[in-house]
Amino acid sequence: MKIKKIKKIEHSDNVYNLRIEDNHNYFVNNLCVSNCHQAKAKSYLKILGQTFGHAYSRFGVSGTTPSEETCEILTIQSVLGPKITEVSANELKEKGIITPMDIKVVIMNHNDSEFAERINIIKKSGNGKDAFDLEKDYIHISERRLDFIKKIVDKCDSNTLLLFHTIEYGQSIFNKLQKECVDKEFYYIDGEISGKKREIIKKDMENTDGKTKVLCASFGTLSTGVSINAIFNVIFADSFKSEQIIIQSIGRALRLHDDKKKANIFDLVDVFSSGEMSNILFRHFKEREKFYIKRGYPYKITKINL
Repeated sequence: MKIKKIKKIEHSDNVYNLRIEDNHNYFVNNLCVSNCHQAKAKSYLKILGQTFGHAYSRFGVSGTTPSEETCEILTIQSVLGPKITEVSANELKEKGIITPMDIKVVIMNHNDSEFAERINIIKKSGNGKDAFDLEKDYIHISERRLDFIKKIVDKCDSNTLLLFHTIEYGQSIFNKLQKECVDKEFYYIDGEISGKKREIIKKDMENTDGKTKVLCASFGTLSTGVSINAIFNVIFADSFKSEQIIIQSIGRALRLHDDKKKANIFDLVDVFSSGEMSNILFRHFKEREKFYIKRGYPYKITKINL
């Protein structure tokens, strides 16, 4: 494929890349463009290691490169070269490239000291995964937590993305909101929803007229690589500590939109007693807090009792 002419046109609808079926790579004027979402260093090494004799220049661009202290970034740099430059979120905001944001951290105390002690004993015995699974099961059956999520959604008067990890929990949230928040329109996406239906939902989410729209979606389907400009709020209904997933998820709300002055991110954190907060879900937040500080993201912590 060769470019014969470039012309600027006025267009207010979505614009899409060329997409090659089963590959997603495309070539223009001897330039290969490849979308590598969530690829690991091993994949970069294998692919780029075969191009030394063919590609004169190679460029890597990412919003979420691995941390500097990891072997992952060293492996990537071995085939792409050292990092040339880094642009901060604050610089992008000052240049008007992304929307300013506020991260609202809500530490929710379930006030169950007996459960907190049980979790602590399990962790001390070396069964961290069992403790984590118990914490997740606990919050996923909590009606008070569901009620609080509903209160947040009630207060959102602009299009909102709610992200979950566990399918059953995502469906519980969606069913409750759809039943009780009658003044809003609700949509649902997980891995079982067809690509065609996802495109219809994403198009509907771009509409800011009429009722406020809320999309309940799994982290796997909507946290990365999806562009919906009219998302004003993002709610983390489940806990993650992956920097890539968290930063990419925040990015869903930072696209520019004529009606958007500020993006709101709701980071929900679960603790089980008012004493020492050392449970695994709280430690997940402490990892997310490091990401916020490192990138200069503004955040404010509020504590509540459920």
